[in-house]
Amino acid sequence: QLNRSLNNHLLALTGFIPMLDSNTLDYIIQIEDNFIKTDTINLRQMLSLIGNGIPSVHDVGEMACKAIVYILLHNENEKTLVKFLPEFFELCSKGEFDWRLYTLLYDKLCVIHKTPQKYGTQYVYDTLDKNSIRLYKISNLSEVNVNRGMVGLPVMIDEHLYEKIKVK
Repeated sequence: QLNRSLNNHLLALTGFIPMLDSNTLDYIIQIEDNFIKTDTINLRQMLSLIGNGIPSVHDVGEMACKAIVYILLHNENEKTLVKFLPEFFELCSKGEFDWRLYTLLYDKLCVIHKTPQKYGTQYVYDTLDKNSIRLYKISNLSEVNVNRGMVGLPVMIDEHLYEKIKVK
């Protein structure tokens, strides 16, 4: 019962209603500044729900785990990412969490630290065109592709490095 309640509470933070929505939460992009307040509230509520530990997919289900990741991704809270990233890694190593979700969090921390990404999963607003996003910096395409292959992500090609994606 506890895990089912936790699942429902986490999904509620995303606005996802299982009986009405079919979205898999795979491609959520924050595009408006006014979401920051809501994201901060969601982070606080999520942290109060999960306490000091990240639940596994086995405990709360895939959608609720994705909700945790996307709430963390929508914040610039370095302290929280640093705290939970090793837990996510451990869950992934045990097969209890999706490596692709881990890569999003790892690269988000790289963006916050202003260091090159390891997996090439994070996009930032283009400095010259605020209606577009572009891939945040990576150090070496070959190295990134090796890292991506180890966790089941597709290979990136040179065009991805320079591609702009319209979001508005």
